Amino acid sequence: MNRNAYYLKPISPFRLDLTVWTLRRRPENVVDRWDGKTYRRVLPLLAGPVEVAVTQTGLPEMPQLRVAVGGAALGREMKRVVTAALERLLAFRTDIAAFYPLASRDAALRSLAQRFRGMKPPRFATVFESVITAIASQQVTRTVGVLLLNRLATSYGAAVFKGNTAAHAFPRAEDLATLHPSDLRQLGFSRQKGRAMIELAKSITAEGLDLEQLAELPDEEAIERLCDLRGVGRWSAEYVLLRGLGRTQVFPGDDVGARKNLERWLNLVKPLDYEAVHRTLERWHPYDGLVYFHLLLDRLAEAGYLTAGTSQPQTSCDKHTDANHPKDIIPMKHEFKVGDHVEWNSEAGHVRGRIKKKVTSTTKFKTYVVRASKEEPQYLIKSDTTDHMAMHKGAALKKISKSTGSTKARLGHSKKK
Repeated sequence: MNRNAYYLKPISPFRLDLTVWTLRRRPENVVDRWDGKTYRRVLPLLAGPVEVAVTQTGLPEMPQLRVAVGGAALGREMKRVVTAALERLLAFRTDIAAFYPLASRDAALRSLAQRFRGMKPPRFATVFESVITAIASQQVTRTVGVLLLNRLATSYGAAVFKGNTAAHAFPRAEDLATLHPSDLRQLGFSRQKGRAMIELAKSITAEGLDLEQLAELPDEEAIERLCDLRGVGRWSAEYVLLRGLGRTQVFPGDDVGARKNLERWLNLVKPLDYEAVHRTLERWHPYDGLVYFHLLLDRLAEAGYLTAGTSQPQTSCDKHTDANHPKDIIPMKHEFKVGDHVEWNSEAGHVRGRIKKKVTSTTKFKTYVVRASKEEPQYLIKSDTTDHMAMHKGAALKKISKSTGSTKARLGHSKKK
């Protein structure tokens, strides 16, 4: 077996093709690439960009993913970082088994769910990417939005080269923070969109905004925080909740294309407004977002971009099993104590610090309420490189040994109102 490849076992049912199409949205997408068999994406890691290539072996009910990493040695840390990214991008450990019984009892949803069985609800690699994608996609068609994002990636995203051919990552905040709106204007973005995107990037790199902490907030509060950002309204905020935070109970009700898909699917004559969309979806709640994704696949299938229903991923005669890679499929425990040296991900990269307090009850931290309990504690952490304090759940942390040297990084925090 290739030393730069390893295997992952998704929760069944899983279809890589359908999940990738749900993620990429259009065939023109140059960040999330698909050739009919292999999904490829460049990840901009601290040690430098790497390209991952993912293929599925086994049928949807017994799936296995082969992950190949190019451009770097595949050590334990590299495998951990790549796997974490793929968990978000491909949602292969997301269990939506409860959706199928509900769909089977509903005449309208049954056929849709059967045709696209195995699709998992993907997320963008970071919340920052989801916000930038939402801003870029405002008031344009989905195709135009993807083309604008392609230009952004090829102009400012980290690149991996194979000969004279370059594959680009989605830009990070630090890639955009030093730009001027006129730079993005040349790519086709309006001055208002360019200003909003650059201001967001600067808030992360210079002011310590940590968008990933939105994951700890309920929907309404997360929407409120997002709408405080320049250029973000209700549609963009709900889009971020679904595609950036994985809130599959959310259907962006202001999404004109999604509304039309819903009207067309249900053969509705009268156009739906925001409130009517949510009244219509009540019978399928809390799977509103899964309906959104299934309707997207329905349109892509109609356009001839994918084959739904009976087609299955290519099988392999490779006899390798995940038994040799238990670390890939067994979740880590998240127990920490005061004084532990830990690492976590922020929009600015990997950040390290020391735990100062274990929080086991609901408390106020900065401008928001932290929900914690003895069963699900949160941890107050002081950055190694600044005086900033952060609050995170154990699932977001990784304990590091005393012998590991410190890494220069910036600590992200919630933006002050």
